[in-house]
Amino acid sequence: MWAALILAISVSTAGELYVNGVRATGLREQSFDDADVRIDEHGDIHITAPKYVIRSLEPTTTPTPTTPTASAVSAGRFWLVTDDHRSTGHTVEVFVNGNLVRRVRSGEPQVILDLAPWLIPGSNNVTFSALPGPQPGGGVLHVYMGTGYNDAGVIRLTAPQIDFARRSSDASSGGMSDFVLSVQ
Repeated sequence: MWAALILAISVSTAGELYVNGVRATGLREQSFDDADVRIDEHGDIHITAPKYVIRSLEPTTTPTPTTPTASAVSAGRFWLVTDDHRSTGHTVEVFVNGNLVRRVRSGEPQVILDLAPWLIPGSNNVTFSALPGPQPGGGVLHVYMGTGYNDAGVIRLTAPQIDFARRSSDASSGGMSDFVLSVQ
């Protein structure tokens, strides 16, 4: 009984649930015989149940980043840079013009990414999708986007046009924020 109670508590505070490698976070009232359970460093629960077949009937919310294509925007001018002040519990997907560019998580190393492959001259639609998860904690997680330059291996943002921030006071249910990044 205690094992079931501990697992129930873990499921309610975990990030995502995967059964045989398929995302099944919405799965309810299911038991598995002869299954192995592993909780990873992000709080995601992975169940390996060889006797069961899992099929996703809904579109996945964990797409893989798109492969950059040739761009009319010069490389090394527009950047995505993260600044994590010891935050916990945040997972944010960053989309540019509908393409997933990067997934950012609390506690991961700083991300410095040249955005040129995903940008077009003019207005670019940027969406930040904060995924549902455990109640966020700690400090602020910032995702900056804007112009900058490479100064001997150090990226210096000169004019961040976007500062997306997730705080411990933000809802654990996630949410979306849309911005426009202007490229001249």
